[in-house]
Amino acid sequence: MVLLIKILYLSFGFFLSINQGISIIVGNLRNGQILGSDIFMPVDIPIYLLLFLTVDKSKQSRYWFFAFFVKLLMIVFYLLSITGEFISYDYAEFRFQFVHLSRAILIFYTIASRLQDKKFLKSFVYGLLLGLGFQSFIGFWQWQIGDISLPYLKTSSGYRVTGTMGVPNAFGAYLITLIPLAIRIAFFTNVKPKILWVIISIWALGSLYATYTRGAWLAFIGAMLLFTLNDFNTKKIKRHQKVIFAVVGVVFIVFMGFKYGNNIIVRMRGSTEAISGNVKHSRMSLARDAMRIIDENKTFGVGLNNYRHFADQQTLGLRMVHNAYLLIGAEQGLVAFSIFVIAHILLLVYGLKLLKSKDKLIYNVGTATMTGYLALLVYHMVAPDYRMVGVLMQHYRLIGTILALIIMDDLVAKTQLIFFRKKRSEKIKHMQKNGHTHDRKSENNSVPENAGQEKFLNIPNIRTSH
Repeated sequence: MVLLIKILYLSFGFFLSINQGISIIVGNLRNGQILGSDIFMPVDIPIYLLLFLTVDKSKQSRYWFFAFFVKLLMIVFYLLSITGEFISYDYAEFRFQFVHLSRAILIFYTIASRLQDKKFLKSFVYGLLLGLGFQSFIGFWQWQIGDISLPYLKTSSGYRVTGTMGVPNAFGAYLITLIPLAIRIAFFTNVKPKILWVIISIWALGSLYATYTRGAWLAFIGAMLLFTLNDFNTKKIKRHQKVIFAVVGVVFIVFMGFKYGNNIIVRMRGSTEAISGNVKHSRMSLARDAMRIIDENKTFGVGLNNYRHFADQQTLGLRMVHNAYLLIGAEQGLVAFSIFVIAHILLLVYGLKLLKSKDKLIYNVGTATMTGYLALLVYHMVAPDYRMVGVLMQHYRLIGTILALIIMDDLVAKTQLIFFRKKRSEKIKHMQKNGHTHDRKSENNSVPENAGQEKFLNIPNIRTSH
């Protein structure tokens, strides 16, 4: 059974990178065209099997109420979106997006309530990295060689790479959620094969550059710098690992600067105008239009995927606000928006506890998850790609993983504490049986690791008198 669960977690992680499935018609658009949504996707198989074959262990943790509260918030957020069925201008478009939001919430719930046993964490990480490798290989191929044709999966052509996401910006958002994990597993852990993780990291970084997504570039660099500084101020990362990582980082930056510096400068040129210009499609103009829609539809919003029907008709392009938070407020209302923000702030604050984890794998996976999470939260401020299927799945994967790792780390610490206490008790009994005296000094010297564990958990040392 353990082997089966590991296979399911591996496939779960991998299929999270496959954003296409089998569509079923969900309705007719206002113009009469039919619209289908991916009722079934490959990731559905491991989701339902894991929910059926595994159990929730969160009640064994001291953070069980926190986990329960966050899950409750997200379920209420999801239920409030159902109101769109009754108020949407275009019901088919609402149903299309509702199918994908339903799957995203299910991804969050499955990870948050099932991935709590450390022995399955590595399998899940393998799956995530293999999925990233698959997508980044396609992106790297598109960048260096050209168009690629794959059965079943859709790929786009153009100078900006897309993987199978179809949209360069969405592909960039997807990549920043997983690249930190690939880099950490490659440089800071002993998870093998390391050479594969290094190759995947190179493919993914090259693909991220070739998306030419300015928001993703800046969000990724900022988050990576912030959490890397934390690594360099901690003893959890060995000195030689820090040196190797720093050297590789400098070499990569210098190489990209010399070879592609002009392209990057050209892409960044005009960013100020795009953000604060007076034209209708500048970020500030789009934000003001979104505030108007929110003000007119405060309670339940305009319905999922219906924003463009209420946007200023003079707006060019997709008539979509480039801010995921304003998009949620406009489409789902202020109540749902408030719940969404509260849940994410709680996860951001509590997730920082993972930076104090004593377990090497949990620490690195947790830090990578927090890095991707912060990068995506920042990216959401300047882009509407939250609604895209591939990004939506990774967003809820991130928040589910943070919650699961908080529970997992606590359970691992408790297990270690029980083990150290048992070993100490056995040693004391052995000393008593052989007539040795037992004092404070001998006890403290017997199992030094235990004192650290009890201090970490704020549990006082147990003293046994002779």
